[in-house]
Amino acid sequence: MATVEIEHFTDPNCPFAYSAEPIRRRLSWVYGDQLTWRTRMVVLSESGAEYEAKGLTPEMVSATYERLSHDPGMPFDTSVRSHLPATRPACEVVVAARERLGEEAGQRALRALRLAQMGGGVIDDPALIDAALETAGLTPAEVRGWAREDDVQRAVEADKDAARHPLPAAAALDRRLAGWDGGRRYTCPTYVLHHEPGGTSVIPGFNPIEVYEVVFANCGSGLTQRAAPETLSEVLAWAGEPLATAEVAAVAQIDRDEARERLTAEGARPQPFGSDVFWTP
Repeated sequence: MATVEIEHFTDPNCPFAYSAEPIRRRLSWVYGDQLTWRTRMVVLSESGAEYEAKGLTPEMVSATYERLSHDPGMPFDTSVRSHLPATRPACEVVVAARERLGEEAGQRALRALRLAQMGGGVIDDPALIDAALETAGLTPAEVRGWAREDDVQRAVEADKDAARHPLPAAAALDRRLAGWDGGRRYTCPTYVLHHEPGGTSVIPGFNPIEVYEVVFANCGSGLTQRAAPETLSEVLAWAGEPLATAEVAAVAQIDRDEARERLTAEGARPQPFGSDVFWTP
């Protein structure tokens, strides 16, 4: 069976990475276990001052949330946050979960932290981090302990460093990159694909689904595609966790209005979240 290994460069605080989750869900549905994922942290900020130095304000971030809540349509709490947070503490616990428990645990931690931020919190709040880890089924004190250990700190630095040394193909798409003191870095989300025969492809930054479809079609022969789901309840059962309307719609290749109508008709339960809802079977 053909496989593609994906390094997924992201950050819990990035609203664009969060807004790209419908695409990741669709790829996971279509290609399933032909894809192997490794979630890597960009570490967007060591302190909130890094955002402020770029001229960002909480009000500007809130306006971005408002815009993205309409299109692509992931739900946001658009209230103005108290401050611009450091993302490193959240990145550290994601890496700690990944390194000690495996990729799936790291993804659970990332999802819970991301929802806590986009649902109205501030991601450098220790209480928020602990609550998110509990939501992810992890033990906060244990994960925080792991995060302080030398090998986990080295793994965080390795992720951060890799994000700040883009591959040549990404460097050729400079507008898809961002600046840092030492040059250019990946924006979120960036996918680095390793595929046969010994090839590497990179998709830097936030892109429409069609870009991913073309790149995956060029990853060599052998990848098979799963058909669209017959019911949306099937999608919710497959995910094993609440999904946003936009995520369900992307998997089913329908628009959000149709997804809402069908989810309601199938008896799915909506859970209010910011500007929209998440759905459970």
